[in-house]
Amino acid sequence: MNYLFGGYPSVPTTGIVAAGLDHGRFSKPQTLIKADYTTYFDSYNHVLATIQKTAGKGGIGLYDHNGKLLQEIQESEKPACYLCFSHDGRHLVTTNYHEGTAHIYAYDGQLTLVKRLVFGDGAKMHCAWFDKADQRLILSALGLDQLIVLDHELNELKRIDFPKGSGVRHLVSDAQDHYLYAVSELSNEIFVIDLSDLSIVQQLSMLMDETQSSAGAAIRLSKDGRHLYASTRGQDLIVHFHVMKNGQLELNEIYHCNHQTPRDFLLSEDEKYMLIAYQDSDCIDSVALNADMALRETVDTLKLPKIVCIKAFPQ
Repeated sequence: MNYLFGGYPSVPTTGIVAAGLDHGRFSKPQTLIKADYTTYFDSYNHVLATIQKTAGKGGIGLYDHNGKLLQEIQESEKPACYLCFSHDGRHLVTTNYHEGTAHIYAYDGQLTLVKRLVFGDGAKMHCAWFDKADQRLILSALGLDQLIVLDHELNELKRIDFPKGSGVRHLVSDAQDHYLYAVSELSNEIFVIDLSDLSIVQQLSMLMDETQSSAGAAIRLSKDGRHLYASTRGQDLIVHFHVMKNGQLELNEIYHCNHQTPRDFLLSEDEKYMLIAYQDSDCIDSVALNADMALRETVDTLKLPKIVCIKAFPQ
């Protein structure tokens, strides 16, 4: 298993970089894709789709597992901030924070635009989530403090309202799609949403000190669904929750990061380590997890600049 790292343009590592992990230690990084503004990417069946700049404008690049370009699309004036494949690999969605839009593409080896949804630049569209059956698509509108729920034909079903100033950012769900977990950027909270009726059933702060500024960033769930993690920038914390049988959360620990701005993080494939990307410290830490999956000592540090996205990718 390789781990891929992408981020904002920098010298000399503009593009997506691959590195292996052996007992928590990184192998020598290799550039997989040379492209500009590779700030978020996703994969399906050994094909990688990444946000990038194309001819100076916002676009998408499709690449094979060797980094060969398969397709390039110019999408908008400014790059999107998020993209993901549907679980069956038949669709790809991008969300654009700057323009308040979402683009839905059909995928059959090539991308074809199906629909462009416009919510307005104040919506600050940030994240997209498909349920496991690909029957519902949920988009986070950070600027509206809403999640927008669409059916499989892209008709709007409902909007889930959050407290004003929350700024809901990223989403993750349990394996059975019973609960959806949202991290808010502005209020630094975790929200638990019951997917049966789309109601908010729990709201928790991530901060130790409410007087210090911070900004919620990434959220991840362990494979067994028992451990949820979220990062916040400014106070530079990884917050670890136990997931109870009713889907609600109980705080386990708050990990004080070694560097600045933990923009993204990822559990290793064996879930013995957490890889944490520090956007403003230009490095990625590999941190060991104990038997309760709490963060412990740093095993290794990889120096890479401006990394904001980490994904596992089969070799």
